[in-house]
Amino acid sequence: MKNKKITSLLLASVTVLSVSNSSFARPAFMYSYVTGIAYKIDGLVDMKPKHWAYGAVKYVVEDLNIMDPETPTRFLGDKKATRYQLAKAFYNAAKGLEDISEKDLRLNKASLDNTLTDVNDDNKKVVNSVVNEYGIMQLLPDSRFMGGREMTRYELAFDMNNYLLLLEKKIGIAETLARDRAVELKDLTTDHWAYAASKNIVDKYKIMDGYPQGVFGGDQKLTRYEVAALIKRFVEYVDKNILSIPKPTPTPTPTIVPTPVPTEIPTPIPTVTPIPKKPESLADLKAGGVIANLFNPSANNSFNKFDPGLNLDASFWFERFGFSVNGEYLFSDDKAFQNSPRVNAGGTVNMKLLGYTSDEDLAVIVGLGYNYTSWISGSIMAGSGPKAKFEVEYPINQWVALNLREDFTIYVAGNTGWKNDVFAGVTIPASNLFSIQLGYYGSQYSVSNVSSFNTQNGLQGFLRFRF
Repeated sequence: MKNKKITSLLLASVTVLSVSNSSFARPAFMYSYVTGIAYKIDGLVDMKPKHWAYGAVKYVVEDLNIMDPETPTRFLGDKKATRYQLAKAFYNAAKGLEDISEKDLRLNKASLDNTLTDVNDDNKKVVNSVVNEYGIMQLLPDSRFMGGREMTRYELAFDMNNYLLLLEKKIGIAETLARDRAVELKDLTTDHWAYAASKNIVDKYKIMDGYPQGVFGGDQKLTRYEVAALIKRFVEYVDKNILSIPKPTPTPTPTIVPTPVPTEIPTPIPTVTPIPKKPESLADLKAGGVIANLFNPSANNSFNKFDPGLNLDASFWFERFGFSVNGEYLFSDDKAFQNSPRVNAGGTVNMKLLGYTSDEDLAVIVGLGYNYTSWISGSIMAGSGPKAKFEVEYPINQWVALNLREDFTIYVAGNTGWKNDVFAGVTIPASNLFSIQLGYYGSQYSVSNVSSFNTQNGLQGFLRFRF
């Protein structure tokens, strides 16, 4: 009898302890773990039931509170999603899955937030967690997170693959049958930095698909609507194959069960993956000027002064091929637009032999076109003819690139002769919007019918805008 009483007291103690522990557990996905707010889709004026992404937005905003709207009354799904927004969504999902599984999903529990050089105080906790603790997202060069940068399909595939590998290691996974669709995506090559992750997301997890043209489109920036749809598919995969996610209820009743203690498994810190290169710019605009000394050997004279001028060059690219137009006005007298200005204008059709996939690669460009030049307001020397172009740009690192350009024109109309222009210099980024190009400028030209041979040497500089 005495033993029975002791046994009853022990069972009662275990039951009380279990109820006590459960009573302090936070119901999963009741509101955002970042903001502490629970939104309703009925309060978002830009979300209507007929919208293609309505179901996905309702699921991630109202049902699970993973994504927050941009404003209290608007989701603004057509805006591009940023790395900060994805970090918050991943953080909310991780905390909800921890509440459901009652497991600590972190890889590293030591705080390393002092390595985040560009993260403000409002986002530091979330970014430190998804980067340093869970290993879902990666830092960029110089320990920068660049939270305002727009997310691409490659980056989201890489982050989701990290996330699912983490859940498989910490929780486990049901056996699934993989498909073989990634091999059909012609732009998803085995040498790409995100190939393995993208292939897993397409074939193993079946969260992302390619486009009808047979491409993955990994460099495409994602809208908030697209991110909502992909996060919904991500959570549905986890719910089906890794961890059952109950629908949230206003007043969940705690289950009286013993709380398991997770066994900590040491896990190596994930290897930092190279950041994708900046894709080729569609437009390359340069506006600037030149200051050059004019010398005529045949007349044995040098004006002993430097003449200023204005330059404009615009190039447009469609992968390997493109076209450009250029213009120059050189003031060759003390007064602008008087006496003897040199006017030069032309255009070329161009081809990139190298560097047509990224602005960060060595670029070699050739082109053919037509050019017009007039001297002394066109009253004495003016001519036009075919033009050949050769240009090289070699980015040494993210701060400086070497530039070499040569244009050669043979005049066949008007005054006959030739002209050869050379530029050698450097390009230095000045901001995220533009860079500065500065270097040596040299021009030689000959007009046969007036037996004139002239040279110009000086400095040329541009403000360069690439989009």
